[in-house]
Amino acid sequence: MGVQMDRLFGPPPEPVIPPKIDIVRTLSTTTEPLPRYLFRAWSNTPGRNPLLNTVEAITPHAFLDGDGPVSINQIPPDELMTLWQGHLVSREVKSVFSSWSHSLACIASIATRHIERGGENPHISVVDTTKLARHNFVAHTAAPALQEAGIPGHCTEFFVFGIVSGDAHHAVSVADLAAAGLPLAIICLPGTIVGATTTATPHPDIAIAMLAGQLFGPHFELAIACFILGFRCPDTTS
Repeated sequence: MGVQMDRLFGPPPEPVIPPKIDIVRTLSTTTEPLPRYLFRAWSNTPGRNPLLNTVEAITPHAFLDGDGPVSINQIPPDELMTLWQGHLVSREVKSVFSSWSHSLACIASIATRHIERGGENPHISVVDTTKLARHNFVAHTAAPALQEAGIPGHCTEFFVFGIVSGDAHHAVSVADLAAAGLPLAIICLPGTIVGATTTATPHPDIAIAMLAGQLFGPHFELAIACFILGFRCPDTTS
């Protein structure tokens, strides 16, 4: 069975008795729009299968052997609820999901925690949800429809079903971002890196943003640059 890594999106929601609902059908009633871009932090964590996360693909546990379900609709509702809850609270499940966030700051902060926990060669992945394959069902874990049904979630966390690969996905190493002038300290949530300082300008300039954006390839370049320009560095001079 695949084991989920310790929760990096914060404390897990309070465990609940899974309600007898169909998650896919419930989410089909939501009017909440999906973000265009989602981000994920990952690293070569000792003891974990290195094929789970690569620059070519993000592969949930259930798909490592090549025999995962073709569609989320193939999974009986009760079994899907067990997988959903298990992934959310880090139980031992052979998960069909990977976790993502619409917040680049949140993901940069998670990347620093990968480093603190001994993760090697950390990366940040981005996915364009409009270009995902048809089987890649995407869901906000804190969607109002799920909250109303009694299923807790994280406001910053999204689940993506199935293998994420192809033109919809691109990954860049944290080391390459730093070499481009964009250390994690610039884009992390405030207070994530204790005692961190930076010699960067208070605002990541256009040159740095564009250089970092180029690392993600032409499809993502402009979007990543815009995300980066939205950040503000901590003022270390006061």
